[in-house]
Amino acid sequence: MMMQYDQVMSNFFKGLRQGTLRVPDFINKINPPSLWAYYETLPQWARDHPAVRNVLMAFEYHKPTLEIR
Repeated sequence: MMMQYDQVMSNFFKGLRQGTLRVPDFINKINPPSLWAYYETLPQWARDHPAVRNVLMAFEYHKPTLEIR
């Protein structure tokens, strides 16, 4: 099993060096969730805080493509 693992890793790094590995285009394939999804997971006291709500609104208005990360 260790020899197989070593071979797989060797092929992976060889592909990286040669540039033959395809990197998925996640931005165009899936719609990244907005900050509203994260905001809805916050506890009620955090959602009710004016600073949290103002920051959310500012980011949604000025940077709508901002990811949750």
